[in-house]
Amino acid sequence: MEFKFQDNTKVGLNEGVDLTKFLANRKAVQAQDIKNLFVKHGYNIQVVPGSFLKTFTMDAKEIHELSLVLEEIDTLEEQKGINLKQVFEANLSIQIFKRVFLERIKKCLNMGIPFINSDNSFVRALYSSSDFEDFVATMPTSEKTQVSEAPDTLDEEDSAVKYDILRELGKINENNDDGTLTFVVSSIIANLDNVIKNDNKNYRTLGTRHLIEGALQGISLDPVMQSIVDTQILENFPDQSLNVERGR
Repeated sequence: MEFKFQDNTKVGLNEGVDLTKFLANRKAVQAQDIKNLFVKHGYNIQVVPGSFLKTFTMDAKEIHELSLVLEEIDTLEEQKGINLKQVFEANLSIQIFKRVFLERIKKCLNMGIPFINSDNSFVRALYSSSDFEDFVATMPTSEKTQVSEAPDTLDEEDSAVKYDILRELGKINENNDDGTLTFVVSSIIANLDNVIKNDNKNYRTLGTRHLIEGALQGISLDPVMQSIVDTQILENFPDQSLNVERGR
């Protein structure tokens, strides 16, 4: 089913959408500019849910905010090495591209708490300020990032180790459509700086596997997540501590 706006921009609608519920959105006059903005940032919006049509009715101020949010999502992907964009694309709605929604995701990343369900949907608490506050406040302490005193920045050697880990995690999560894997990878990345800072360069002899394991400390992993860690992540980071114990 094709939906046409006043400026002649066209998008497809998901099967089964009741077109009559969204006819008021046809008045949008900058729909093509908004569509082009999403395309520029690599989103596929040829077919969208009905609830996303309101996005095309944004005014100039809202379009500016959208542009900044899309740019920051790109930056987060690059910095964190996660496929965040595909999660946004899987949950298209006007609300998720608001600044406040992105800030909640960033807080989850920084605290190492879940923001994606196993079906690649965003956790419900992200959609409400009060629900999100309760979600964070009631999260067991063991699931929050354990912050200890450490230097504010990584030195050159630490940064090189971090880069290698991020590059490997990026390969693991490349073309991934599993929200659980994305969550595990994002949790590792959220805690990685702190783990490396406190490692005292033991990675020189032990390798980086223990850094991955350390970054997952305090994260509540269900059996599915633990299986992903064991079979898809840790196998890419050899356990060099065994060689140290054997004197090799």
